[in-house]
Amino acid sequence: MQRTTANATSDDALILQYSTCGFYAVLTALAFALPHSGLKHYCGALGYSWLAATMAITLLARQPFTLGISRRKAPREAWDTPAFLRMNVVITAVWAGSFAVAAPAIALCVAAHTNLAAPIACQVIGFAVPAVFTTRYPNVVRSRLANAGAGATCEAANIGTSRLHARPGHIQL
Repeated sequence: MQRTTANATSDDALILQYSTCGFYAVLTALAFALPHSGLKHYCGALGYSWLAATMAITLLARQPFTLGISRRKAPREAWDTPAFLRMNVVITAVWAGSFAVAAPAIALCVAAHTNLAAPIACQVIGFAVPAVFTTRYPNVVRSRLANAGAGATCEAANIGTSRLHARPGHIQL
């Protein structure tokens, strides 16, 4: 099957890059405006908070940040299927939740003046948990859909050549 790359560099696939640029623009402005503030110690927590907010906003807008990334690997006919959208909503929610939990944990480590290993561990865990989930969850979705005996095929995002089987309106994830 030939893959389409129509939206490979569209704005929805680059939302994290745009958001990160915005974060660093704000952080740079704050660094110059408040050079003696304690904010510099909380950059990790602020970054995770910003990412969690970005992801939450994409969910509220019904355009999960993973959707644009997933479309890079999936054929166009899969993009509007309920399974494809639901999978991306769930994956984005896990990323947002993980960052939302990691941000205050990082801030607490910094505020408690723990050694450097503690906030770094929070950052690594805050990233590793959703990364592992992102690699495994599509397989769970495929398995559930296969067990449901669904018919039409659409290629799953973030998992190479694996397939999702879905009938619009008959999907329970």
